[in-house]
Amino acid sequence: MSIRSTTQTHSDHPFAGTRAVLFDLDGTLVESAIDFRRMRVEIARLAADHGLSPEEFAAPDVLGMVRAAAARLPDPRVFLARAEETMVAIEMAALPGAREIPGARDLLRSLASAGLAVGIVTRNCRAAASPLIAAFALQHGVVLTRDDVPRVKPHPEHLLIAARRLGVPAHATMMVGDHPMDVQGGRAAGMRTVGFLGPDRPESVFAAAPPDAVIRHLSEIAAWISPF
Repeated sequence: MSIRSTTQTHSDHPFAGTRAVLFDLDGTLVESAIDFRRMRVEIARLAADHGLSPEEFAAPDVLGMVRAAAARLPDPRVFLARAEETMVAIEMAALPGAREIPGARDLLRSLASAGLAVGIVTRNCRAAASPLIAAFALQHGVVLTRDDVPRVKPHPEHLLIAARRLGVPAHATMMVGDHPMDVQGGRAAGMRTVGFLGPDRPESVFAAAPPDAVIRHLSEIAAWISPF
């Protein structure tokens, strides 16, 4: 996969007609330093406490592990409550080490100034997402965390609800994220997609879910504002 140039003309720009841009939070706008490895270990231990073996809740992501484990339990309410408490505690512990992804604040301001609607869609909890968004002054029209929707990315509902609240149809919305799940969710929702690699990650990150464009710096999106 090659990185698409941001110097295209107005007529052939792949995102002409975009009226809203949705962003993932962690890894795209903010580096929160959440210890996902520890989170997986703690959720696995919790599932084991409820009598489950590893193969019964295998999943590529933590929230998937929680869902898979809950589906195996006759009454998952206690497990789900304890799992959420565990994840929230780890997310909150990471807040002091958070930093802005270079260019995030300026990009969101530029998009808003250009008249585009901006949303933030994250699988993080609201208790952790809200202080991050406030601390780095990330301008937005809507924020949807895992606490706010019945199903999160890569399920398209997470993104479709955000677009609906911004008053923009899916086909005129762009999804920007650093994870294949962001691309998968955007594609399933009928949105245009941008994969954010940052300066050091390999392009193969998006091999299984190729986005419409791949960028290494958020400022590349600013070059697309005028064709919108």
